[in-house]
Amino acid sequence: MEVPIRFFKVNNDIKPHCLKCGKNYKADSKVTTCSEMYGLGKKRRMCEGQVVNDLYLDWSVNLLKDYSVLQNGNLDFFEECWNKIDEKIKKVKSGENPDSFNNKINITREMEIIMRLKGINMINIVGQGGELISKSVYILPMGISKISNYGLEDLQRFEKVKVQTGDKESDYVGYMTFTEMEDGDEIETIDNTPEIDDDLTCKTCGFKAKTKIGLITHLRSHEQKLIKATEEK
Repeated sequence: MEVPIRFFKVNNDIKPHCLKCGKNYKADSKVTTCSEMYGLGKKRRMCEGQVVNDLYLDWSVNLLKDYSVLQNGNLDFFEECWNKIDEKIKKVKSGENPDSFNNKINITREMEIIMRLKGINMINIVGQGGELISKSVYILPMGISKISNYGLEDLQRFEKVKVQTGDKESDYVGYMTFTEMEDGDEIETIDNTPEIDDDLTCKTCGFKAKTKIGLITHLRSHEQKLIKATEEK
């Protein structure tokens, strides 16, 4: 039975934070590079991770559904992506095309690969080992935005609520508030999808191929690099 689609207004009061070490900065901070220090003695170094204002999350089934609903008004985009993943799962189960080492499909990784190759919400971050990581993420902007009930399932863990210690009420934890929207209510949403000039341009890095086959070959190189980087973690 298909779940009725409902929409929610989100007030996301997340603080600017480092994508590398997670350090939070003041709400009005203009910092773009993290100044947190780590290590001891001569090995003490500045983090220098990228400080961002919005919430960046790895793709999940619910967040992919949320993206599909907000962009297209239905689950068609999700179904298109999921069919590709389901095809890989069936091949692994049949033994036709086992996935690298363990005959299992990492669904989160597969969703990230699909969205990455489509050039959706691409970011470049520096990993803990200093390596450059290029990936696709689900983005919830700081401030007011809109999600569906699918996004609500994954994002409610960040809801702003009061906690109690014994008989005393403590401070708030979390930083999001959710308000269900009535029919006809509308707020401006942000489309983070990069604009691509033509069908022969790589949406990930901007490389322009001369033919469709050339573009497909180029995209496969991106996918193999991503798979290798993921397996090395």
